[in-house]
Amino acid sequence: MSYNSDLIKPEIKHLSLRLFILRIGEDKNNPIYRIAYGVVSPSDHAMEKATGSDFSKLGSYDNKKIYLASISICSEIESILGIYEALSIGSSLKESLRRYGISNDNLMYDVEYMRGGVPVPWHKANILGNQLSDSRYICMLEPETLFKIDGYLLEQEELDDAMRTLSVKLREATGLPFDTSYDHIGNLEILIAPDQDIYGRSLVKHWQDKESFTQHVELSSKLTDGADLVTVNIKLTAGGVITIDTLLSDKPNDNENTTFSIPSEYPPQAVEIKIWLTKSSEVRLVHLSTHHFIGEICFSLGIVQSEIHIQSDWLKRVRGAMPKHKKELVDKASSIQRTRSESHHRINKGLPQWLKRKVTIKPIERCDDAYFPAGWDCETQESGSLSFLEWFKAKTKGAKSVFLQDPYFEDVALSFIALSDIQGECIILTQTDLKTNTDNTISMSGTSQRKAKILSLIKDNPSLYGSIQLIIRDMPGSSPKLHDRYLFIGYDDGRCEGYMLSNSLQGATKKSPLLITRIGTPVLVKVKKHIAKLIDPDKVETIYHYSDRTSSSTQEGKEIADADFYDCLQAMNHPLDPDCLDQVLNDILKEKTTDRISTFGYYLAHISDDELLSTHQVMGARIANNPKAIEALKSFILEHHKSSFPIGFEGFSGRGYRNNHFPDILEFSYHKIIHRNHTHLIDNSYIGFSHPIWGMEYACVLLIRASAQDTIDALKQLRDQLVSIKTDKTITSIYKITNTLLCMIFNSVVFGWDGDLMEKMLIDGNDWCRGLGALILIYKANDSNFDIKPHLELLQSHDERITLCNTIIFSSEQNIKRDDIYDLLTEEIKESDIEYAYKNILDILRGYYPLELQETYIRKIYEPLIQDGRLDRDILSRTLTESLFDEYIQSEPKYRPDALVMGLCLINGSLKALQEKSQKLLMETERKLNRLIIKDHNNVFQACAALKNLRSLLERILAEYPCPSSELLNINDKIQSTLRRVGIGTEL
Repeated sequence: MSYNSDLIKPEIKHLSLRLFILRIGEDKNNPIYRIAYGVVSPSDHAMEKATGSDFSKLGSYDNKKIYLASISICSEIESILGIYEALSIGSSLKESLRRYGISNDNLMYDVEYMRGGVPVPWHKANILGNQLSDSRYICMLEPETLFKIDGYLLEQEELDDAMRTLSVKLREATGLPFDTSYDHIGNLEILIAPDQDIYGRSLVKHWQDKESFTQHVELSSKLTDGADLVTVNIKLTAGGVITIDTLLSDKPNDNENTTFSIPSEYPPQAVEIKIWLTKSSEVRLVHLSTHHFIGEICFSLGIVQSEIHIQSDWLKRVRGAMPKHKKELVDKASSIQRTRSESHHRINKGLPQWLKRKVTIKPIERCDDAYFPAGWDCETQESGSLSFLEWFKAKTKGAKSVFLQDPYFEDVALSFIALSDIQGECIILTQTDLKTNTDNTISMSGTSQRKAKILSLIKDNPSLYGSIQLIIRDMPGSSPKLHDRYLFIGYDDGRCEGYMLSNSLQGATKKSPLLITRIGTPVLVKVKKHIAKLIDPDKVETIYHYSDRTSSSTQEGKEIADADFYDCLQAMNHPLDPDCLDQVLNDILKEKTTDRISTFGYYLAHISDDELLSTHQVMGARIANNPKAIEALKSFILEHHKSSFPIGFEGFSGRGYRNNHFPDILEFSYHKIIHRNHTHLIDNSYIGFSHPIWGMEYACVLLIRASAQDTIDALKQLRDQLVSIKTDKTITSIYKITNTLLCMIFNSVVFGWDGDLMEKMLIDGNDWCRGLGALILIYKANDSNFDIKPHLELLQSHDERITLCNTIIFSSEQNIKRDDIYDLLTEEIKESDIEYAYKNILDILRGYYPLELQETYIRKIYEPLIQDGRLDRDILSRTLTESLFDEYIQSEPKYRPDALVMGLCLINGSLKALQEKSQKLLMETERKLNRLIIKDHNNVFQACAALKNLRSLLERILAEYPCPSSELLNINDKIQSTLRRVGIGTEL
């Protein structure tokens, strides 16, 4: 086979041939070997012998196992092209290698290229979309014959699977898009990038002046040497039109780069560059690229609400029908985290004025249909219900309006709405009095039950539906008036998508598949007109409107439970002296105790602050010595929170009620409670907390003042009930009383009347309770006169004491005596085991703390431990490197690399582990680069992303580390060389 020597630049001395070999059958059973793909590309080195990889399993087809391996040959141009030609005409691989003097001793098998291909002549190929290649190849006309077994082709389904799997493997091995657009399986081909050097670095550089928008194109002399003329076509698109399309020519000088420049009045959206070289009378295209520019940036700021989980019968049914390993999909699908966001646009200066014109002709969009199977599809491993739910959530996310017409709208459909993030109104049109069910059977329930069920679900789950602008309109009558199921979704940019559903949401995919058909724009206009007439307010009843929930309730009119007792309290001399308070306590315990505790709370809420304080103190002391009074308070709190207003929370809509969400913390462990995100809770506990369930609030206050242990016991009983609730806790009275008790506990800490509550919490047997005690201790530690040590010793484990001290150190409190905490921490870590000391420093370096605080922590805690011989520098350095290295050099680091740099430099131990990991990453990057048949900016940058991060990491370590080894310096030089070789971080 002849080849055009002008297509291979003079500096290319070697080529590589990579062959991918299929093995059909086991090695010991006379398997069949076939060349699945072969490619010739430039190489920067030669090898004396062919090298091969081990076979890895591709799959099992027609009771045969099929494996894939690769063989690499690197040699002079003539040898590689000779081997390529020999293979293409039917010579075996070993024979071809032997003919050109390349050893094949380490190849354990021989293989021939299957005949039946046709040659494709030299041509220009743009395989990666932005990188030109000179290409020629032998095209295998029937690549499916690669999988012919015993003379027969595979069945179509198996064949498709085998070809897809092979495509993915070839893409991974070559970087070519086999699994998307590159249908070259079975071919033998040659690919040469005319505008790259042997390392894949581009010989053409393009840049733009930021102010003048002038475009510059620079050609390396390695590309232009020997050419008589260089011609460049620069085409600029701005504002949707071509503003410049020009040809520039110049005679290049040997060993000098050639530069072309062209001014532009407007900032370009895209720049297309073509370059031709003229040698003698031949003109060849050597470069084709398109560069896109950002003209407008849109960014959104959003507030993410807490994640909401819902449970319903239909989700339980779906979960029950799924395999065990797929059940977690239900948990994911049954949660929603809503956001409230706003978008902002940043437009580059200088954009053409005509871009300000708004679009007046909106394009007709293609249909976007969907199909969801009934129940659980074993073949596709898909749950129709969950897939439909995910589709619904994705489609309605951020929607500015949603309309659903569904005659059988009920609990399942409500769940869909609850799990969506709709930003505007959601209007439902249904018919609750239908006599038939979703499966066309006769409904046995009363005509009003469906409506009642819908309204009950909304009322019982305010956290799910309270923030949704939901409107439900009901078509009257029991005979069917709504036949079709329509879904309209409006978006912020003015688009509206319309869909028709084959089933109702209530029974979708339960017994039959669900087909969703996109309604095209012309038809959608007509359907929306029909709906507008159908939903006439005079013809339908609005059974729920989100604006109605703001109306005040009439059930709060009575705020005093025992009016006669309140009159007696008012008639007493004020302020109430101890004798009067004794009488009040006796009256409360004598009869109508529940009503009178509530009434006394209302009375306390309406006296002066000074009188309130003295009453608290005296009454708290009296109750402390009266077991009957303590039990009465506990009973009132634990049993009557569910009583009707004004005694309990039932029937109270929440006017003036501020939910601090304190009860949520009771479900955390000690280590989750003691976190810097929670140190502000006590500070803010009393701000704005006010509601007219005064009896509950002041019963909590008096219980805290009277008995710390009984307060803790009441909190435990409330928590036990609370954690067992699996639905929306926040609407329950148990949640509200728990919130009230915790708020009063935190208030007692802020205002200094908590007694020995903290101490008793710190020694409790429940870790969550110790966590609350530790949270109080952190608050008190902000007082410079407070001695934390004796209280810290109440915690029985090193782990809990160290966690508490760490949280204090990294809190934002200003008055904490951190030096004292550091001394305590040093002693605690000394007494803990070595492995804990290593784990602790990793946690500190992984934390998002100020670097100065992390540095101070290591100096004050770990340097003394190293100096005392408690910790080994070298082991500590290796621990940090092995645990944090991979996290820091990945393409999107989860943690900051400067923390690792600081830690290693302060510890000043051996960097052998860093050397080993750096060397390993360098070799892995070299392998990734070698696998790329065609290199462009994107795939080279992706292959080198981790190495680029490592370069940055090593540069900082070498700059700060006292005495880096020559080995590490050498590795750093190799990394720099590799990145320079592929054009990352260097000039042309």
